[in-house]
Amino acid sequence: MTSSEATSPPVSKRFDLADSDMTLQSSDKVLFKIHRKNLEMHSQVFADAGGSTVGTTDEEIVYLSETSSVLELMFQYVYLQPQPDLQEVQWEVMKDLAEAVEKYEIYCAIGVCSHRMRECIPEHPIDVLLYSIRHKYTEIMNESAEATLDVPPYTMLNCVPPHVFAAWIEYQQAHHTLLTKEFTRFGPSRHHRGITIPCEFWHEHYALVAAELSSAFACEGPPRPRARPRTSHGSAGLSSILGASASSMSIATGANACSLSSRNDMRKNVLLRLPGMLERRMDAGGDRCHDCKRELGFWIIQTERDSRDSRKFPEYL
Repeated sequence: MTSSEATSPPVSKRFDLADSDMTLQSSDKVLFKIHRKNLEMHSQVFADAGGSTVGTTDEEIVYLSETSSVLELMFQYVYLQPQPDLQEVQWEVMKDLAEAVEKYEIYCAIGVCSHRMRECIPEHPIDVLLYSIRHKYTEIMNESAEATLDVPPYTMLNCVPPHVFAAWIEYQQAHHTLLTKEFTRFGPSRHHRGITIPCEFWHEHYALVAAELSSAFACEGPPRPRARPRTSHGSAGLSSILGASASSMSIATGANACSLSSRNDMRKNVLLRLPGMLERRMDAGGDRCHDCKRELGFWIIQTERDSRDSRKFPEYL
């Protein structure tokens, strides 16, 4: 082996094509020998560049800023072959791949990568939120923003640009305002028409719904039924129910912090989950109290209206 061979960069085993007419090098100095025509057919950026800004001879090397792990996956989309299983790709590589196919405008890969990024919202909501903002994917932006509602503000401040953080704070505050509205729409004590004492079944409905709503903002694991709440609308009763919600503002980060990936079901917007909770309470109540069933139905209608009319995250940017 000559000294020049010993010091030459390694070549990708998958993309070391004998009849290649183009050589690209990754940021970690791995060479990819591929066909120029394939790149130009599948990448708008390489097609626009033509022969002016890419290597014009077989010996010339084009340097790319992506790692070899990312390019190994990306170049598979420009050849007629089975596409890679993105479910098996590590997150750090996956998010860089999603950015790379957007950068080089490889349209056959953009859709599948954005779909995979959407699937990763429960485990990586902040990263997916930033990805969706950069590429203006409105639906993914809304879903990932909803998934960050339980993230402590200090964590968000360290992870997102200032203008995104300002929009997120306003969005989170609006969500908490709507959530408080749902708690106070009906109190824990309910007098039905013609009845002078509070309905005992309403106590049960309200306590279970309030417990599930509160648990969505705290690292408490699965929601648990709580003791019967106070029968007045006083601030003490309301603050005890909302306590778990408020505590989310001071959740510690680090090893003892609540695991984001362990609470996938809790990440869905609480206001979107509430109608389902109320419907389950209607079914569980059966025919014990027709007044409770009617008022739970009215609560569902009001909640769906509030959720539908609320501003979505892109409107805050």
